[in-house]
This record gives sequence, C-alpha cells and structure tokens, in this order.
Amino acid sequence: YQNNLKDKKLWLRITNLMKALDYAPPNLTQTDKLVEDYNAEGQFEN
Repeated sequence: YQNNLKDKKLWLRITNLMKALDYAPPNLTQTDKLVEDYNAEGQFEN
C-alpha cells in the first residue's frame, strides 16, 4: 500500500509537471532545471 501511494504521488507530480510545461512558454533551460531538481529529490527519497 505504501509503495502504491508513492507511485500515485509520483504520477501526480509528473502529470502536474507536464501540465505546467503545456501552459508555460517553451524554455529548455528551465525544463532541464525542473527535471534535475526532480531527480535529485527522488534520490533522497530512496
């Protein structure tokens, strides 16, 4: 159950990131930074 909840949270965050990218003007450096921050955060959780 705990793992399933984590996956759902992860999925929601990815979905929100996708939505943000859809609405935001294309800015590759900003996108790269978001992904880097996300990956760094994910490593600490594990």
